[in-house]
Order: sequence, then structure tokens, then C-alpha cells
Amino acid sequence: ETESFSPGDGGDAVQRSSTTVTESYSAAGDATSGAVPGVVANIPGADTSLPAAAADGEASTNYTRTETTTNFEVSRTVTRSVRAVGDVERLSVSLLLDDSVTEEQAASLMEVVSTAVGIDTERGALEEGGVARNFLLRDITGDFVLEVRLEFNPRAAREFGGILVYFDDANAVALGLTFVSGERGEFRGIALVGVADGDAVEQRAVARFDDESTVNPNVVYLRLLRSGAQFVAGFSDDGTNFIELGSITAALPASVQVGLGAANGDFPECGADCDISITADFDYFQISSFDGTPPGGSDLPVLVELILEGPDALEGGSMASFTATAIFDDDTEQDVTADADWSLAPMGVGTIDGGVLAADPVAVTQQATIVASYTHSTTAVGETTLTATKVVQILAASGGPSMCGAGVATLMWMPLLSFALGRRRQGV
Repeated sequence: ETESFSPGDGGDAVQRSSTTVTESYSAAGDATSGAVPGVVANIPGADTSLPAAAADGEASTNYTRTETTTNFEVSRTVTRSVRAVGDVERLSVSLLLDDSVTEEQAASLMEVVSTAVGIDTERGALEEGGVARNFLLRDITGDFVLEVRLEFNPRAAREFGGILVYFDDANAVALGLTFVSGERGEFRGIALVGVADGDAVEQRAVARFDDESTVNPNVVYLRLLRSGAQFVAGFSDDGTNFIELGSITAALPASVQVGLGAANGDFPECGADCDISITADFDYFQISSFDGTPPGGSDLPVLVELILEGPDALEGGSMASFTATAIFDDDTEQDVTADADWSLAPMGVGTIDGGVLAADPVAVTQQATIVASYTHSTTAVGETTLTATKVVQILAASGGPSMCGAGVATLMWMPLLSFALGRRRQGV
């Protein structure tokens, strides 16, 4: 209920009361001044030409008095609004289907439910001036822990599905399942990337999550913890035993938006070939405050060993692949080839990047040492850095260039950073 008042001096003011007092007085006769009657006659030598004063009752006097008082009503407006009891702050919707429902029927049912609850299924973008459709975002302030179960199959380059922490195009962090490719191979797995103040965060954390590393590569449980400017990510294939992926530092504002989303990797150069819709299913999404105690407590695995594997020799002018495997104190292991730092000594015998050694042609056999270094961060223990080395022989070339071993992915980070920046369109 609202109530307002206004003074009564406007043109639409309402007159409450009015009082008028009128007073008038008048007297008849000649009002010309003259001598007092009898004086001229009784004074010797007086000027007898002066007129005598008028007698009583013959003078004329006029008197008028008018007084008006008007009172106006003070305007008063009362507005009463009646609302339904309670406000809807959050709406959770689920659709359970049995095995008898076909994909076509499921798609139709999803469309009906989406329309009923007001879900916007149009494609959108986070880019400047765009509309953030297909991102379920909500406001949050302070430290937090996000958890979700994701069922997603990235099947083409640059597809991504997962968790988004978003302030604006220049400040965002993304954790999810992705597929990227490069000149040296392909990568399918979990990635944590970010952008702060418009610049890509140099740190990143990745882990393979494919047919070779897990039983069901299309289902993963994601966990993202924020503690100030530090973001720590973890993943699990069963929702119980989490592997800490790593951490990045991104100085995002205290108040941000968090949520879920999927991007089909569309970008201007891709054209119509990338203009497809993708499906990402999210379940058990949870947001909880972070009080300094890591989720799962001391059960988070700690890095205890780093193993470097690959061929013992290769010909000069050829290439060979090497892998780095991290071993944790819970007896789990993780391929960290793409996330390790690589170096080769001595200089002048070749180069190594992402585990791929490109040997220079040599006239005589040369010995080289490959060094892989990997850093793993846990909230409870902090950072642990381990280094592994391997000595290889670079043989005098006997033929043209060749490739030894399977190719190792060179991660193309710009697509993921573009996702964090929002410079791509989103699919359903």
C-alpha cells in the first residue's frame, strides 16, 4: 500500500470551504465642510460669505469592507496492490522418461516442458551486445564450491560443456569436458581455463578423459572451488573419488555469476559446418559456501611420482612422442603429457613441445636428455612439483623424415579462452 499527498494550490484543487464577509456603510446629505452653525453670526467682523456647516443628518459618508477566506482540501492518493502469496526464487524441473520413449518423442517432450517453464532454447552469445542464452546463470558473492554431473559427448573440434564463472567478457573461468585438435593430434578431456582483465590466464589445468582413461568417457562429475583469486578444479567418474585437476589464479570480482552451459565451437571461420546444435545433460548441480575446508577433506590425492615414457632412440630429422604420467598417493594415475613442462638438452639437437620431440639431422649419433616437469596443486597440501628425465639417442639420419609413435595432442587453447570470453554462439 502506498499513500501520497499534494498541496491544494493546483488547478485541480478541491475547495473545502469558503467564507465571505461584506460590510458597507453610507450617509446622505452635503458633505462640504463649513463653519459651525451660529458662529459667523455671533462673531463681529466675521466673513459672512462662509457657508454654514451642514446640520446633523445632512452629511454623506460611504464605507465598504469585503473579506473572503477559501480553504482547499489536501489531495491524498492511496494505492493498494494485491500479490499472490510467495515469490518464485528458483524453479527446478526434471523430465523422467523410460526406455519406450524414442529420441524424437524425447525431443518433442523436452520442447513442451521448456516452453511451459519458460526456458529459452534459442541460440545466443555472451559476446558484447549479445544475449546469454543457454547459460543457466545466477548471482553469487564470496567463496564457493560448485559441483555437477555432466553427460556430454564432444564430438567435434571446439565443443565444450561444463561450469562457467562469469563476470564479463574480460573476466571468466570455465571448467568442463572438451574436444580440441591441432596439427599434432587431438585431445578429449577436462580443461580448466580462464581470462582476467581481458588477458588469458597463463595457467591452465587439463587431463585426458576418453576411452583409454575411463570406462564411460561421456559422464563426468565436475567440481570447482573458489578461494579468493584461486580456482581449484577436480573431476570424478563416479562422483565419489575425485582427482584434483589443478588450479589457476584469476582475480575476478567478489560478486560474479555462476552456472552451466554448452558451446558448439562455432566461430566465423568455421561457417555452416559448425552451425549445429549439441546436447549437454546436467544433474545434481550444487552450490555451497567454502569455509576453508576442502571438499572431501584429506581424501584428495597427492602427487607422489612422475613417469616419463617413450622410445629410447630415433633418427635425426624424425619425430617421436613421449608421455608423462602422474602417480598419486591413492594409487590412481593420470596422463599429464599435455600439462607438463618439457625441455631438451643439449641445445642444437632438436626441440620438444607437448611431449613431441623433433630431432635435428645429425652426422653422428648424439645423446640427448628429455626433461618433463609437472606441478600438482591441492588445497590441503599446496603445490607439489616433480621432474622426470629420459636419455635418448639421436641417430645419424639414414632416410627422410619419419614419425615414431602415435601423435600427441597440441592443445589449441584459444577456443577455450574464447569460450571463457564468450566469443562464440551456444547450442541447445
